[in-house]
Amino acid sequence: MLAPSRPSTDSPVQRWRIPPLWISTIPSAFWLLWGITLALDVCALVVGYVTAHTQHLQVSTAILPALHRYADLLGFYRRIGDYGTAAFFSQTITTDLFNYPALMAVPLHWLFAAHTPLQRYSTCFALWIALLLFISVRALSRNGLPTATALGITALVLATNFPIHLLYFTNNLELFVWAVVALGVCSYCMGYPWLAAACFGVGAALKYYPLALLGLFPFRRNWLKILLGLVTAFLANLLGLALMGPTITEAHNGLQASREVFAEQYLSQWRPIDSTYDHSLFGLLKSAIIHSTHHPAPWLLAWYIAVALPLLLLLYFLRIQFLPTPQRLLALSVIAVWVMPISQDYTLVLLLAPVLVLLLNTLRRGDGPAPDLSRPFRVALLCLGIVFGALTFLTVGLSGFGGYIRAVLLGVILACSLRRDFLATAGHNGEPVSA
Repeated sequence: MLAPSRPSTDSPVQRWRIPPLWISTIPSAFWLLWGITLALDVCALVVGYVTAHTQHLQVSTAILPALHRYADLLGFYRRIGDYGTAAFFSQTITTDLFNYPALMAVPLHWLFAAHTPLQRYSTCFALWIALLLFISVRALSRNGLPTATALGITALVLATNFPIHLLYFTNNLELFVWAVVALGVCSYCMGYPWLAAACFGVGAALKYYPLALLGLFPFRRNWLKILLGLVTAFLANLLGLALMGPTITEAHNGLQASREVFAEQYLSQWRPIDSTYDHSLFGLLKSAIIHSTHHPAPWLLAWYIAVALPLLLLLYFLRIQFLPTPQRLLALSVIAVWVMPISQDYTLVLLLAPVLVLLLNTLRRGDGPAPDLSRPFRVALLCLGIVFGALTFLTVGLSGFGGYIRAVLLGVILACSLRRDFLATAGHNGEPVSA
């Protein structure tokens, strides 16, 4: 016969001080990250509301200027009709030049094929968010969180992450890069490295910076996987050139001419809007040099590549390849979105994958306390919370300074992720967690 249970002797205050299981399972630094992001979003809404009323604008226009709505997709409206011909690269058409790698023209052409590009983009976006929600909830549930809690946290993260809203608001093609790279990270964590390498190669053929994620593979025993990623990127680029036409050579020459125009207009000069949306290291250096000399700097790009590329390779071979997997993923993701000569703020969605992997590796196991995270870890999460928030994206007219803030913060995150003690007190060995 069971003995009667004793009534609890804890006072209501004592019981209130004991956090629920689903809160104590997650390290407090992650709650701080999400809290900061949410607070900055609320601040942006308040400031946008005040700005809208003082300048007689709509609130949405004060936060995201109306001229940017769907602009990154509809800017190709007049050009896409010439897909497959030399006129596709014409510089006389008063619309956006096509400056992506060749393979990106394939999803762009598909979006316009049915003359309903906005609807097709919205469908792709919704399907990807649903798949991302499923993958994240499944991974968190398998690592100890209740399904409802995992669903709530994932929905909160996706709803408060401003780069995701910016991505959809502008209908930018970065969506396809994000999906391919995230699936590559998921494949890597599930134990399919060859598939991951192929995904990173396809991502690099869509936009160059995912090539940095091939650094996830330590060179000595994984050079064949790195080679697979490079070969995949090369073949996918050839496929894109062939589909773009009219011939591979003409497509290559047309893209090269577009890149030269782009470099002259965007990379050698400073534009007020760049200080709001460009968070690249190059953009920070370019702004400082041009403001100090009061002249364009067409020479800067060549010098930047000549210095940055060897330093990055040296950093990979001497430090990054020896880091634990979650730490390595964070460092490489930051490098991918920070070191490129220009990096607009919708690329920040790439940082969601390393945050999820870090969370999976720091969840409390069993009945023990949540891991005590190291100081570099906490600083990195604090900076990520600010980077994901909406407040620094606000503009006054067409100018702001949020891009500079995020560029500095990304540098701090990279420095933290390279610290040897980054995962020292996380309580886990840093190996990939199955998704």
